[in-house]
Amino acid sequence: MVHGSLGDVGGDAVAVSRVFADGGHLRVGDNVPVRMADTTAATFRVAAIYDRAAGLGDVLLDPAVARRHSAVPADTALFVAGGAAAGRSLARYAADHPGVRPLNRRQYLDTVHASNVDGGWGVWLIVGLAAVFAALALINTAAMTTTERRDELATIRLLGGTAGHAVRMVTLEMLPTVVAALGAGAAIVAVAVAGVPRGLTGFPLVAPLELVAGLAAGAAILGLLAAAVTTRLALRASPAEAMRGRE
Repeated sequence: MVHGSLGDVGGDAVAVSRVFADGGHLRVGDNVPVRMADTTAATFRVAAIYDRAAGLGDVLLDPAVARRHSAVPADTALFVAGGAAAGRSLARYAADHPGVRPLNRRQYLDTVHASNVDGGWGVWLIVGLAAVFAALALINTAAMTTTERRDELATIRLLGGTAGHAVRMVTLEMLPTVVAALGAGAAIVAVAVAGVPRGLTGFPLVAPLELVAGLAAGAAILGLLAAAVTTRLALRASPAEAMRGRE
């Protein structure tokens, strides 16, 4: 809790999240004009401001007020603590109220997990497509860059250098570029997600070290591999043919 007390919530007194309060420049005691779900205009007074909005939402108000203006005057979910007796009571209540599903703790957590998995597939699909397009762009850029240097690679071979020398040269030249790209990418991501943890959960964002290291290593290997492979393909032509092609 940042300011006020949740015990004061009731009637026209509501609690809002810190993010909501900061966005609306609200303080405890301020009035907030709103429009309810049934389009009724109302005015609430801010009685408390809390820090962590995850699981609560941005506004907490009296359940009785919410029911009066809701299309379905019933709670979406009700959490009950109890043993077997509570379970039997819930089962009888569900039997008398069609549409109500009594779930124990494990069943409820399974539904939450399944929902997160379904959403996770979509996120990973987007990430995968972005990675594929990034890889194609990297390979295309490396191929064009290597093609423009065919005469340089041909000169190296005419001076006695081997194909392995040329590949190592291009790969070593690519190394600082990869390092700079990883640093720039890390800075962009850090700036983009800097305000997300505090704004949504109140907890610092922690990324698994193994995942971060794997992504960085994969990007570095892909960049170096693209440079080496495209250089090797460019060296398939003889030095004389490469020089004539440039002319």
